[in-house]
Amino acid sequence: MSRNRVIAAVSAAALLGAGGLGAAQSAQSATDTPSNTSSSRPAKRAISTTQLAAIAKTLGVTSAELKAAMDDARPTKGSKADERAGRAAALAKALGVQTSAVQEILDANRPATPAEGSRPSRGSRPDQSTLVAALASGLNLSEAQVKTALATVRADDRAAHEARHDAVTAAIATTLDLDAADVKAAFDANRSAGGTGRRRG
Repeated sequence: MSRNRVIAAVSAAALLGAGGLGAAQSAQSATDTPSNTSSSRPAKRAISTTQLAAIAKTLGVTSAELKAAMDDARPTKGSKADERAGRAAALAKALGVQTSAVQEILDANRPATPAEGSRPSRGSRPDQSTLVAALASGLNLSEAQVKTALATVRADDRAAHEARHDAVTAAIATTLDLDAADVKAAFDANRSAGGTGRRRG
C-alpha cells in the first residue's frame, strides 16, 4: 500500500498525536466527527517518548525510524468547518432529515468559544438533554429517535476511527518493511497509555 493511497483513504482525520449522548457533546462533537473527519473524537494525543521507544524496540527499529514512518503516515486534517458539516450530514442521514435543518439547530446550541487565552470552566460542557430536546423539537421527532441517531453516529465514528488506525499502522509497516499485523499489535499494546492517539469514547 502506497503512502498516497493511505493518505487518500484517511484524508480528513488526524489520528496521531481523534461525539451523541455522551453524544450531545457528540452531536457537537459527533456532529461537530462522522467517519473521515476525528475523531475522531476526534482530540489528538501525542505519543510519548517512552511509548515510542517501547514500540520501536518491539518492532526492532530505532525510535527515529519509527517516528519518521509515523510522520509519513499521518493523514491531513480537515478544517473545523468541514468537520462540523460532515457531522451534521451524518446525523441528518441517521435522522432522515435535511442537513441544513440539523446544522441550524446544532449551531444554535453550540457552546460559546472561550475568550482567547482562557479555558472552558469545569463542567461547562453543553447540557446534553437540552440539545437532544432541541433536535427533537426542531425536527418534529421524539427524543428517543434523536438519541438513537446520535448513538448510531457515534458508533460509526468509532468504527471509522478504528479503520483509520489500521490504515495508519499499515502505512507505517510499509515504510518500515514490516508485517502490518506486527505493527498494529505493537501499537495496540500501547494504546491504553496513549499509543496512536486513540480517542476516549
